[in-house]
Amino acid sequence: MLSFIYNIFRRLFGKPTQSAPLSQEKPVHEEKIKPPRSPEPERKKVIDIREKIRHQQQKKHANRLAHREKQSVKDKKSESATPTSKIGIPLLSERDDLAKLFNISDKKIVFRTSETWEEVLLQKESVPEKPKSLKEQLKKYPEPNKELDLHGFSSVQAVIRTETFISESIRQKLKTVRVIVGKGLHSEGKAVLKEVVEDKLARMKQDGFIFNFRWEKDSKLRSGAIIVYLHQ
Repeated sequence: MLSFIYNIFRRLFGKPTQSAPLSQEKPVHEEKIKPPRSPEPERKKVIDIREKIRHQQQKKHANRLAHREKQSVKDKKSESATPTSKIGIPLLSERDDLAKLFNISDKKIVFRTSETWEEVLLQKESVPEKPKSLKEQLKKYPEPNKELDLHGFSSVQAVIRTETFISESIRQKLKTVRVIVGKGLHSEGKAVLKEVVEDKLARMKQDGFIFNFRWEKDSKLRSGAIIVYLHQ
């Protein structure tokens, strides 16, 4: 009876297909469980970054110290070096000791008085100027602006007249005068007035009454007058 029903069913519906086998679920214990990540690599990475930053900071600090030391050496050299002008003349600064530069041994004079450095330096013995020659000094004198003519006077009279003339010229604040004695062409032997007047002027120069005298044309033989230079 059952076989009969089975055959009828197969004729009506065909051969029954076998259902696909159900996928078997893997047991829980067979799944691969990934272990948790270790914090050690992250920590090492952070430490490396901190170490790198610290190394960079140390390098910057060392560079700053080297720069400061180099600048300090440069400043010391610039302080020790004496500044000069464009033409090489040393320039003084506020730190220069003027007393040392100008050989002023007693520095107390600067502090015990109210004098300025300029006044102190003026007290320093200055280098004496080269004395001017007589020729250079006589160039400053003007031409004779007064003269005395001794023609016709005796030797004694000529001496007295010359002394009086010089004294009056000094009182009048004259600078240059002329004394005419003549060339002595009519004198026997030699010109007497030339000798006595020249001797008188030489004594007056020695005594400080006159500065100097000379024969006109710078020749006693060819001249009949003496130029007398009084003190200025």
